[in-house]
Amino acid sequence: MAYRCIENKTYNERLFEGGGIRAFFHNSRFKWLNNAVKKVKLQGGSVLELGFFDGRSLKYLPFKPDTYAGYDADWEGGMEYALIDWKDYPQYQFFKSDQLSTFNPEQKLYDYSISMETLEHLTTDELENYQESIAKATRSYGFYSVPVEKGLFFIFEYFLQTLMKLQTENYSAKEAFYATIGRLDKVKRNERGHKGFDYNVLIKQLKKHFDIVEIKGLQFTFYRCL
Repeated sequence: MAYRCIENKTYNERLFEGGGIRAFFHNSRFKWLNNAVKKVKLQGGSVLELGFFDGRSLKYLPFKPDTYAGYDADWEGGMEYALIDWKDYPQYQFFKSDQLSTFNPEQKLYDYSISMETLEHLTTDELENYQESIAKATRSYGFYSVPVEKGLFFIFEYFLQTLMKLQTENYSAKEAFYATIGRLDKVKRNERGHKGFDYNVLIKQLKKHFDIVEIKGLQFTFYRCL
């Protein structure tokens, strides 16, 4: 069963349900996925996903993949629901994985790859190795979303979460200032969280493996999805 944590609510209850600005932001990334896939006119193929949680991405794809393989650390029990929701689709497989050696271990090839708000939870040492592994497994397009932890959006989100008592990562006054002006090199990285994550570094790393087709912001130009 999915256990309860912050606010005594499940992951989906915290992020996607109940309306409000928080649900709006978190649902928007999946709407972006739907629109981005439609934009390049994909109509079928195989899909690899890193960080599927409960398989929500599958509900937003504008086509049913021929085959699908999802890998997730299963931090909050979402895998159970993925297995239930997609039990009638034997071509969809869900695997628990919390290290690179168990991610796509057979090095299978897929037409497309997806990772929604997951790459920021990898450590600095892991990130590029995962990107290389995903790139080698992707024949065509990759769709990746990450949060913005600097600039105007950061300070807006930081104060909103503080006001709502949802802030789980502590920033010193100096770190909050440096994050606001985009100097994340001055912010101590939380290696499994959002704090100190720089999407510009991720973009540079992705360019080693992919041709960047589009970098688009959600809601605001400084909230970016790759």
